[in-house]
Amino acid sequence: MSHAKYKKMPEVSEFHLAFSVSIPKSLVLHLDFYIPDRIRNIYKNVVSTYTFLSEENDEIEERFVYQCRLNGVELSDQENSKTVILKMKEFIDETFGWIHVKLSDVDSYSRILVDVYNKETGKSLAEHLLELGLVKKYVRPCHELNKDVDMNGIALRFP
Repeated sequence: MSHAKYKKMPEVSEFHLAFSVSIPKSLVLHLDFYIPDRIRNIYKNVVSTYTFLSEENDEIEERFVYQCRLNGVELSDQENSKTVILKMKEFIDETFGWIHVKLSDVDSYSRILVDVYNKETGKSLAEHLLELGLVKKYVRPCHELNKDVDMNGIALRFP
């Protein structure tokens, strides 16, 4: 996969409904968002499509799918990778694949960074994985400023 430049996106603070199409690897999700056009236009460069058999009308349909990565966390140990995928699936399966998301920036792999929440309880997937000890908080280095920043871009250390 080629690397693109990290893209800071306009802040979108509201929750959106999404369906989890797949979890291809740890911390990565393919999501189908139910978002207004004004937000869809912001992320138009990171979308692809998927086809599926509709349960409603037994026809093949096509929808948008966005490649996403769970925001603000990273694996605490590479050996946890399969367990993280399993725990992510269990978390999302509690609501039959339907979740709430907050959209953020686009990372260097052209994935939308997302915060994922159980749509019924409001529990955060990242917090759930942190509580299980499977992930740790991610601090993104900010090379331009020669500082470390937290997941919200707040500097943690100063020269």
